[in-house]
Amino acid sequence: MRIIALEAATARAEVAFLDEGNGRVNRRVFDAPGALAEQLFVRIRELEREAWLASRAELVVAAGGPGSFTGLRVITAAAKGLAFVTGAQFKAVSSLAALAAEGPAGVLIAAVLDARGGDFYYGLYERHGEDVRVIRPPAVGGPENLAAAGAELFLGPWPGRGPVPGVPWREAWPSAVALGRLGVRVYRAAGPDDFSTFRPLYLKRGQV
Repeated sequence: MRIIALEAATARAEVAFLDEGNGRVNRRVFDAPGALAEQLFVRIRELEREAWLASRAELVVAAGGPGSFTGLRVITAAAKGLAFVTGAQFKAVSSLAALAAEGPAGVLIAAVLDARGGDFYYGLYERHGEDVRVIRPPAVGGPENLAAAGAELFLGPWPGRGPVPGVPWREAWPSAVALGRLGVRVYRAAGPDDFSTFRPLYLKRGQV
């Protein structure tokens, strides 16, 4: 299966083309404040020249949130458009679950993203092989909520120390490659999403 995965839950965006047939992965990681939509399609065109045409995609996987309000809106619109134009199936995957997929196995992981204003988006997960099990679904809260979550490891895109003193922390950014791989497994287990009705999970009030 050929997969296009789009991730922009943070200030760092990523596009990946994955080909299960030969195991090849082509990706672009970029920062595009204020010009995400334009830069996104520039990167897609670059990957088409490097890998294969977007029209050959069989599955489009989008970051389903939570995360950057603007980033998620742009990614959702782009993924829906690609699925419509190419006839590919559409699947949305939690940005936090994809982040947790990059953590170690057998550990209770809190995947954490900045929600601004002193808040965090977070969820609790365990990874078993290539599968990610949801222990607590995505929520929004402050440092006290993270401290009470009982995680053994925090994953998040911050340099320096983690959000809760005394709890091990590892810097990690949401990855379109991890998103695509997880999306394929979820798609095969549960089927596609209806891109005509899908809306990202924003969590914070006023983000609709």
